[in-house]
Amino acid sequence: RSTDACTSPVLLPGLNLVDYRILAIAYALALVYLFLGIALISDVFMAAIETITSKERTLRRPGRDAVTYRVWNPTVANLTLM
Repeated sequence: RSTDACTSPVLLPGLNLVDYRILAIAYALALVYLFLGIALISDVFMAAIETITSKERTLRRPGRDAVTYRVWNPTVANLTLM
């Protein structure tokens, strides 16, 4: 009977019995999966920011030319993604 503590860094039962090469492949696949998820969400978020920042308004002043301006600053909106 062993009284040693589990030395697995993830603390899942039996994980330290699995070969390290298989764990390396599993961790790499999990990392790629997570980065793909972040990329998809960021792409949807950027499309939404581009839609929001493309809004323009026209200011009509009596006796002067109409001025068209953007409602949102695209630089500040893009920085929110960071």
